[in-house]
Amino acid sequence: MPQIYRAIKSNAATAHLPVLAPSFGSYTSFAMLGNISQYVNAGNLHNYYGGYNPGTSGWGATGLGGNYGSLSFAVAHAQLVSGTDPIITTETGYCDGGPPNASPAPQAAATRYMPRLFLDQFLAGIARTYVFEFADEPSHAPFASCGIVTAQATPKPQYTAIKSVIALLSDKGASFTLKPLNYGLSGGGTALREALLEKRDGSYDLILWQEVLSANPGATRALTIAPQTVQIRFDASRSVQRYVLNDQGNLPLQGTTTQTTSLNVGVDDHITVLKVR
Repeated sequence: MPQIYRAIKSNAATAHLPVLAPSFGSYTSFAMLGNISQYVNAGNLHNYYGGYNPGTSGWGATGLGGNYGSLSFAVAHAQLVSGTDPIITTETGYCDGGPPNASPAPQAAATRYMPRLFLDQFLAGIARTYVFEFADEPSHAPFASCGIVTAQATPKPQYTAIKSVIALLSDKGASFTLKPLNYGLSGGGTALREALLEKRDGSYDLILWQEVLSANPGATRALTIAPQTVQIRFDASRSVQRYVLNDQGNLPLQGTTTQTTSLNVGVDDHITVLKVR
């Protein structure tokens, strides 16, 4: 790493490129290497969830950062190498079939997990998240069904879910000054998660979901999660459009409420996007 870092930073053609820390197949390797933050610009994670939901509290022994398998555990170990540098996940995702070591989940569960995976990583401060992998590899048994498209490049619902979320949330352009949205939530249970994003046109995207298992690890069928009622209160009248992800990966408009200061929304393990104006 010192040699790579010096070579890249001493060359004018590559000096602007960030150098990532190495990734490891075992979490014990982070401590074995130790802090090399002076030779990297970002930490590196390959954090898979073994068929569990992205917000899992883990399923292994308790250690640095919490339980093995949780994002907090993964981040704490990456920081042993990269210190306070930003962290990039260069591999994560779900297979919709295959052996247990390939993190399988039924396709419907993987479709629900995919947007939640990006949201959980974003809320945890992960600078970038890359999904493994783009296409299935039928000849490589551990990764035969880990793609978001088939080996013939046919999009899976997981692909459609990512595309749908990008289409709805996209807001390209220059930086702008954020303005707070004064709102409150009640109900929803302890598994309720929220993410609030603002757009340049003054609208907001409030994203809600239940961060629970959408399928039991190793199962072949997704679970049906009962929606929990969430009450949203605003300090001024707002118009709200409600979009809900389905198991085909689409985010259709489910309803519009105009000029209201409160509304009730049923939220399950599919993300619900409330476009607030």
